[in-house]
Amino acid sequence: RSSQATTLNNIGGVYDGLGEWAKALDYYEKALALVRAIGERRTEGVLLDNIGAVYKSRDNDAKALEFHTQAVSIARSVGDKATLATALRNVGIVARSLGDNKRALEAMNEALENSRAVGNPRLIGSSLNNLGETYLLMGDPRKALAYYNESLPSWRSSGDFSGEAATLYGLARSERD
Repeated sequence: RSSQATTLNNIGGVYDGLGEWAKALDYYEKALALVRAIGERRTEGVLLDNIGAVYKSRDNDAKALEFHTQAVSIARSVGDKATLATALRNVGIVARSLGDNKRALEAMNEALENSRAVGNPRLIGSSLNNLGETYLLMGDPRKALAYYNESLPSWRSSGDFSGEAATLYGLARSERD
């Protein structure tokens, strides 16, 4: 059943990537039911975060926040720092979308802390970029610049060119302001 849940999650991810969110949600929910039945809490957290991302893509921030928050809770309970970092980053993004910059910054700072604990350069770069974007949107381009500059080495060490490009775009926007 575990392998079946992984396969369903992967299919959901493909549909999510194609923008076919109803199908993605269907596969994620089927996988979620399986992992709950067999008690795979770690995978449950990942799936809840994936479902939250689908709701964010569908512009349903309230529902997205609900699922990302559940993912945070489960990731904390099982000690999964990578999923915790990702889910916290997503909570921050949604909170920022909802205009709750305080909550966004708290979640993103905790995401950064967990990203560093995991040592994953992509998670670190993403956390730093999101902090930069939040400060830029809050009208503080100096802080944004600092976070964007700090994220560049992470993206470069991971070979993630799209992350590096997003950072360079953020830097340009920060310097313009």
